[in-house]
Amino acid sequence: QSQEGLLLLRRSLWIHECAALSSFTPWKKQDIFMDYFDRIENQTFFHLLFRMMHVSCIAGCLRTSLAMARLMLSLDPLRDPLGALVIMDYYALAVRTSECDQFVIDLVESKRILIYHKDEGKEFVGNLTDLPNWAFSYALALYRRAQEQDQNELTALADGALAAAIRTFPSIVEDLLIKNEVDVHGRSTRVDWPSVLPTLRALSRASASKEDDYDPILQHASRSTADVISKIFVQRQYKLWSEASLLSWLYNQCETMTDQVKREEDSISQKLLHPCVIRYSKVNQEDFEDRHRTLPPEANPLDPALLAPAMAVNPNRRRLFRGRGGRGGDGIDPAEEQLRQLEAMANRPHDGIVVGGPPTGLIDPDSPMMEVFLRSFFPWNEVEGVERARQPPP
Repeated sequence: QSQEGLLLLRRSLWIHECAALSSFTPWKKQDIFMDYFDRIENQTFFHLLFRMMHVSCIAGCLRTSLAMARLMLSLDPLRDPLGALVIMDYYALAVRTSECDQFVIDLVESKRILIYHKDEGKEFVGNLTDLPNWAFSYALALYRRAQEQDQNELTALADGALAAAIRTFPSIVEDLLIKNEVDVHGRSTRVDWPSVLPTLRALSRASASKEDDYDPILQHASRSTADVISKIFVQRQYKLWSEASLLSWLYNQCETMTDQVKREEDSISQKLLHPCVIRYSKVNQEDFEDRHRTLPPEANPLDPALLAPAMAVNPNRRRLFRGRGGRGGDGIDPAEEQLRQLEAMANRPHDGIVVGGPPTGLIDPDSPMMEVFLRSFFPWNEVEGVERARQPPP
């Protein structure tokens, strides 16, 4: 079934390619824009690209997934309707090449892609690192490049980026450790997670610092959206952080940040999140899972236990419409009489013109359920005892 679904996706992509104008060449021009919200026709194309991106990742074609994500983002970079930025950093880092790592660094530092959000007349513009996934991915990309080039400057940038990410999104650290099955209760000569995690938990539970532009409603919405994106990040990228060297680097930065927090004179408080994160408040976590979504076994429409009662014919079953069954006192079947009346009405001349047609068919509600369901699709049929819906006036 997955292969058949992939063939359907490819065929759909080919149909969209054939239907597109010759001027629509996003791989040649950089000014192609597609409106997702005001043009319903474009939504199908966006969803097709998103599904191809998801399926390609499951098949192991991470470069294809990255290309699809970049194409979706380039078609509507201001609004990013399907949340390409929520997952694109994972595809780039999962390829594990210097080119893709540098792509993440350049995209963040160039600030060509910004996060926009408008709420009640207020406009918010943020950077990519205001999203939890990009904050950690940017630090990881810098760390990889620093290890390859052995430059102290890149190492310092990576340390600062990771420290800022931990300070803004402290709950992600423990989630990554639990997902990688790291013992967070034991101590060793190298790491001592029990002495670090309490501070991170306190930061996660603490209230936000009250600054001049503090808005509790915006902060609550920003925090809720950031939590969803953080769950997607941990679910997809935890394997990228499973190396021993990365875990040691993560611990060192957590330890440094913990010492800084303890030296602060003020009480522990959360760092304010940028309200631009609310742009992705409608992101569905299930859309970014690394597996195909299927119907549960109990919801299988072809289950024999569900089909058997619908297809069974029981002539001794009590009729649903007892008052209308059988023949009248004159020996005429009411259903046949109604059919004759409908046929006569259809064939009656109207202004000298016969506007007749096939007679309307009646469906016996005591027929098998599947038969009643399928026959009811034809417009000339109607179920006995069920009034036909009236058409609204033009």
